Amino acid sequence: DLQLQENDHLLGMPAFRSDLEIGSSLTCTIHGVARLRLGPHEDLTILDGKLVLAASAAGVSQGIRFRGRRFEINMIDPATRVALEAYHAYLPGADVRQDKPHAMLKVYPLDHSISVDLMDQSIELPLGRHMVAVNEYAPMTAKTIRGPKWMREDSVKRIDALTRDSWELTAETDFREFLQMRSDSARPNQRSLAARCLAEMDDFAALVGSLSNPSQSIQAYSESHFLTLQHALTRGAAVQEQLQFQLEQAYGGEQAKLMMEMLRGYNNRQLASGSAQLLVRHLEHPNLELRTLAIENLYQITGARSDFRPADNISSRSR
Repeated sequence: DLQLQENDHLLGMPAFRSDLEIGSSLTCTIHGVARLRLGPHEDLTILDGKLVLAASAAGVSQGIRFRGRRFEINMIDPATRVALEAYHAYLPGADVRQDKPHAMLKVYPLDHSISVDLMDQSIELPLGRHMVAVNEYAPMTAKTIRGPKWMREDSVKRIDALTRDSWELTAETDFREFLQMRSDSARPNQRSLAARCLAEMDDFAALVGSLSNPSQSIQAYSESHFLTLQHALTRGAAVQEQLQFQLEQAYGGEQAKLMMEMLRGYNNRQLASGSAQLLVRHLEHPNLELRTLAIENLYQITGARSDFRPADNISSRSR
């Protein structure tokens, strides 16, 4: 368990779950990737992440800051749990250098009704309804059809869960050094999870290199790699520049420019103007990393997986 101090920053890592105590009556469980900071009066600033607040007493309130706004989560009953999901995302094809990513916060009561205060507004959330706040718009409520899938035990891919459980970590472990060693492992599952963890620390070298590694190009790994790099674009100009630098170091300036374009994705206008044909052509590109990015883009656009395997030789690839 972790005990945060004011202004401490916390990174949640893929496949991991962490518990931290906030004050004497509240525990926060972080599910996977997250970026948090504990502010004044124990307010929790969430940049991104999925977490569950669990009150051990009645009448517990917790301030949540997200995208410049403060939400007060009021848990009236004892043993109340609240799920929060906060994330940023660009629309496909956005100019990430000029545009801000869209931001969304979802709040789900799990055991008892709660209320959420925002400035002079109070939102009642009974069981079966949740709150959604998008960008700077007024929050709205919606019927909850089913709870957050990420809370389930099986929400972590089995291969990631097995890999995580094989890591012997202690309080004395230098985590970055440990990850760098694992990112050179001969085992693809070890390389993949370590590379994604390093990428969450803005160290993209291992993950960028994985794009041209045949053992990392299968769907079990390539989809997670693609989404990790894509989401890194939402973390601002400095992170974008670091990612572009690592791509240039690995693949040269011209190809790095194309790869950044493919990570941004394509909107309908761009697809109709030739980008769709470009993606299909790149399925036959001699460079594995471009074939991998092309098939991941096409999956994201169509929602359909094919039997195409980027690492196969040209005569055995299925389209």
